[in-house]
Amino acid sequence: MKALVIATLALLGSAAANAAEADQQALVQQGEYLARAGDCVACHTAKDGKPFAGGLPMETPSA
Repeated sequence: MKALVIATLALLGSAAANAAEADQQALVQQGEYLARAGDCVACHTAKDGKPFAGGLPMETPSA
């Protein structure tokens, strides 16, 4: 009986982990889509630089 309970809990834990991983992957894909749609790479990449590595100055109002 104890082995059955342990096996059941392990199975449930595994299923929950798989669901969380699927949710995380969907979130990453949504972020990738939004970054492409918003052309974020244009402002967050210096000429001949690595994409999204920054390096461009940005004028912001001072406080």
